[in-house]
Amino acid sequence: MKPAFENIPLVRNESANQFEMKIDNQLAFINYEVQHDNTISLMHTEVAPALAGTGAAAALVEKTLIYLEKEGWLMQPYCP
Repeated sequence: MKPAFENIPLVRNESANQFEMKIDNQLAFINYEVQHDNTISLMHTEVAPALAGTGAAAALVEKTLIYLEKEGWLMQPYCP
């Protein structure tokens, strides 16, 4: 992860079913669905066009995976 993203917090927005990072007033997010008590599917990752190519999506994914591991979630990737 690029150092510029290390101190930007990851937020689990349960009402929107997404993990979010606010970067330079732009939203980056991963939509998810809870499958079972401890299994979560990551459905879609999106960053604002202004963040394209900055490493924001990579930071978001890395922080989300760290969060899931720390919280004891099993992760099921999803690719439509």
